[in-house]
Amino acid sequence: MKNILVQVFIFFVLMLYSLYTFVDLTFEAYSPREIVFWLNGFINRFDNYSLKLFFLHVFFPSLFIWGGVFVLPLIIKLIKRSFNVENFRFYIFILFCFLFIEGLYLYNKRFEICKTLFNQEYSDFYEKNYVESKKENIEFPEKKKNLIFISLESIERSFADKDVYGASLIEDLEKLEQGEVYFKTYQDGFDTVPTEPSIMAVFNGLPATFLSKLHFGQVIPFPKSYSLGKILQDEGYFSKSIIGSDGNFTGFHLFLDHHGVQNHIDKKDIEKMYPEILQNISWGYSDETVFKVLKDEIIKASAQDRPFFFLIKTVDTHGNEIPDIQYEKKFGMDMFDLINNTSFLAAEFVNWFKTRPEYKDTVLVIAGDHFRASTAMPFPVNPSIYNLFINSAVKPKNTDRTFTQIDMFPTILEAMGVKIKGHRLGLGTSVFSEEPTLAERFSLEYLAKELVKRNKIYDALW
Repeated sequence: MKNILVQVFIFFVLMLYSLYTFVDLTFEAYSPREIVFWLNGFINRFDNYSLKLFFLHVFFPSLFIWGGVFVLPLIIKLIKRSFNVENFRFYIFILFCFLFIEGLYLYNKRFEICKTLFNQEYSDFYEKNYVESKKENIEFPEKKKNLIFISLESIERSFADKDVYGASLIEDLEKLEQGEVYFKTYQDGFDTVPTEPSIMAVFNGLPATFLSKLHFGQVIPFPKSYSLGKILQDEGYFSKSIIGSDGNFTGFHLFLDHHGVQNHIDKKDIEKMYPEILQNISWGYSDETVFKVLKDEIIKASAQDRPFFFLIKTVDTHGNEIPDIQYEKKFGMDMFDLINNTSFLAAEFVNWFKTRPEYKDTVLVIAGDHFRASTAMPFPVNPSIYNLFINSAVKPKNTDRTFTQIDMFPTILEAMGVKIKGHRLGLGTSVFSEEPTLAERFSLEYLAKELVKRNKIYDALW
């Protein structure tokens, strides 16, 4: 029994290191809270893709090394009959005790576990800068605009830089911009990466700093916040999300359910609704399929006598993984071509939608969720996330603005013709107004320092 416990301990330590190595290499550029968010989704999403990652990068490497550690003394015993197997195993056990302690140190250093769990430093930043979203501060026009929000995975405006890439990778999106509105410097904010925290920030005007509390399991972010989805729900909107992947991943559908978007289509629904379309990416369906579904759902929604809100996410341009899809080989580099393909698909959808009667009454917001996830591309000096507002009900006096995902909350509403008292909601500021955003008032480094601290107003939103 004692020997079995020792072997289990050794295997556990090997798993600890394998998981650390996999996460650290895969998410090299991610902050500790962003990695925790991904792991939270990994734990909750018990599907084939998650199992493949776990066995390939964690379980099998650990099993292989454990087998070697277990068999090595037996091999030595065969070669050298006087070899003391029990002494050797004892020293191996002592070695793995030291490795276990070192592993705890590495985890703490990489993921800031102690700093996070025992963070009792408070800030009054919210007291000075937070504006509660209330019904009485938000006034919709008599004729309500439809809203389509297209979240483009890792798409930057920087991809149009011909000096960096030799040609614009998003030429089709650029063609949509004439006469429409976009703002110059759209940056990643604090705790607004990866995709799901980005959309949470867009919905609430708040960073997903709850990640720093190391929540594991089904957590509903900002349950007490009066978010974009809840506002549209109270105004009688029909709302639906469309994604090609698993909606349960990172609790995305759970978040939307509690924030006014209670109709969803994800990969399991697409499989039932479109049996003729094959799942062609390891985690689900391609962007081409997602846009096809969006077109069909718009036609259905147009038959209802109420405004609609559609939220979609693209995924083809995520990370360094190249999906098995058909796309034009134009630039000679897979990620360049994938970005170009997503640009084409988004523009093709908009051009199709322009032929629909609902177009004139719809605001389309096309925005990257965050900076590129791929590490295999040249990085420009001053990158900016892609953003475009089509059919905005208002025009800005100044488009040379610096803002982050939290500012999208009031900005989208004002683009729809909604009047917001003070032009601010949550920590966000509408860039259609002349009010400065937090990113214009403070450095991103200062914001990160303040927002990671605890705050009573923020805690009260849970």
